[in-house]
Order: sequence, then structure tokens, then C-alpha cells
Amino acid sequence: MAFGRMKAVLAAAAILVTQAHAAEALRIEAHKVEAKSTAYEIAAQYPSTGLAAIDTEIKAWIDAEVAQFKKQAAPEPGSALGPWTLDIAYTVERNDTEVLALSFTESTYTGGAHGSHFFRTYNYLLPDGRRVDLAQILDGRKGLAKLSAFAVADLDKRLGGPDGMTDAQWIRRGAGPDWGNFENFLLLSDALKIKFPPYQVAAYAAGPQEVRVPLSALDGVLRADRRAPVASFDCAKAATPVERAVCADSALARLDREVAQAYGVRLGAVEAEADKQAIRTTQRAWLQRRDAACKEKETAGSELGACLTGVYRMRLDELSAQP
Repeated sequence: MAFGRMKAVLAAAAILVTQAHAAEALRIEAHKVEAKSTAYEIAAQYPSTGLAAIDTEIKAWIDAEVAQFKKQAAPEPGSALGPWTLDIAYTVERNDTEVLALSFTESTYTGGAHGSHFFRTYNYLLPDGRRVDLAQILDGRKGLAKLSAFAVADLDKRLGGPDGMTDAQWIRRGAGPDWGNFENFLLLSDALKIKFPPYQVAAYAAGPQEVRVPLSALDGVLRADRRAPVASFDCAKAATPVERAVCADSALARLDREVAQAYGVRLGAVEAEADKQAIRTTQRAWLQRRDAACKEKETAGSELGACLTGVYRMRLDELSAQP
């Protein structure tokens, strides 16, 4: 009888352990897209999790990267270098009850001395799979400044010096307090891991770089609510229906920041004051068109959000296109 009771206890314990393990992590399934022609060879790996919010976004990005590469692939006729190649691989950096963090490495070869390497990271809050951005983790410019200072100091220490493959100016340009410099981040349980592709903070020969910033080093500049939408403006001062709609939706607030960042990049890419003024004028005109285009939707929150999403995406495409 005692033995029977012991078996029952052990069986119950095993069930509890299994349930606890299942609650700790999403079930990750690996997938691969392969394509080959005389112009290109593609191998793109990506995961699925069973959560539509995550899987839809990841698959859409993979499909877009593959489609764009196919469209652009144009090796020199008769070249001995062979077809262009695209390889995408991923690692699961965190997978627990709170966060799924994914890191993608995208490697391309389009001729020349060597290939190119890029990163793409995704961080999702669980259990719902809502994507979280760095601006939702750090408290504004002061948080960004503190992160930047830590990263610059770490890179200076490891890569600087007379025999280094970088210099102070290069590091500060690539790891200075600009949100775009830290777009490839991973939210770990005790740290932020920042990934820098070749050339961002050092020469190609130095390879990609990583900086691990303990969350304890960011004490005082971490937001209490990572789910709160963060726009390019202060949501506490949102006054118009459009501003309030942007601040009510994390994805729309992200688009607002992306448009603001793309605008800043476009503005910084020109030197002549006349060119800068033309870009400013175009942006102001777009803001007026944005408000006018969605004016009739202001009484319906969901319709206003959908309208604004389309307007923002169109503007982001315009700003991201080659001038």
C-alpha cells in the first residue's frame, strides 16, 4: 500500500514538473525557406511559436527579405564569383514565462571582397506576445544616454588603443546616444545585450561586437511599465485625437517613432540649409495630410488607428526610399 501511495506521489510530482516546464517556455519549431536560381541562392531559417502575434510578424519579415533579395539579385554576367547568396539564421536568446528574445543574423554576398552581415532582433512580452521596444524599456533620453555611456566605455576598453581597429570617434558615432544605434538589442533576464554589426563601431576585420549591459547598471532609468506605448512625443501631453490614438496603441506609437527616426536620418544626410529646409517643409506638410486624411475617423477609435497606421507606413516608405 505504501509503495502504491509513493508511486502516486511520484506520478503527481512528475505531472507538476512537466506543467511547470511547459509554462516556462514557448515551444519553438524551426522552419527554413530555400530558393535557388542562376542569380541567387537563399537559405532563411526562422522559428514559429504557436502565438500568432509573434509568428505573423517573423514570417512577414522573412518573406519580405527573401522577396527583396530575389528582386535585387543581379550578378555580373559570366562572373566566376557565382550567384548572390542570402543566409538567415537565428538563436533563441531568452524563452521563459516573461520574455521571448530572438536574434537573427543575416549574411549576404553580392560580389566583392567579402560579404555583409546584419542583425535583426525581436523581443516579445509573454504570455500575449506583444513586441517591446528599447524606448519602452528605457526612460527617454536619460535612459538612452546612460546605456550609451556604458556601451562606449566597454567598447573603448576592449577595442581602443594604438593598435585597435577603431578609434574614439568611430565608437561614439556607432554607440552614441541615438536610438538607431541600439536597435539590435535583446532583453535578457538580468541584462540588455546590444549587437553591433561590422563597421558600426569598428573595422570589418574586428567582426561584429556585443555589449552586455547589466540591468543593475541602468537603475533609475528603467520604465516601470514595459507595455505602455511610447511615441516620438510626450504622450502625457497628447492633446489631439490623432496624438491620443498614437499613444493608445504600442504598434502605432512604434511607427510614429520609426517615422521620426527616418525623418532625422534624412535630415542629417544633407548639408545644404536649403535642402534641410525642403525636408522640414515636406515633413510639416505630411503632418497636415496625416491629420486631414484621418479626420473623419476621429470618432471611431479603431478606425482612426487603422487609418493612421496606413498613413504612417506610407510615410515611412517615402522616408526610407533612396532620395
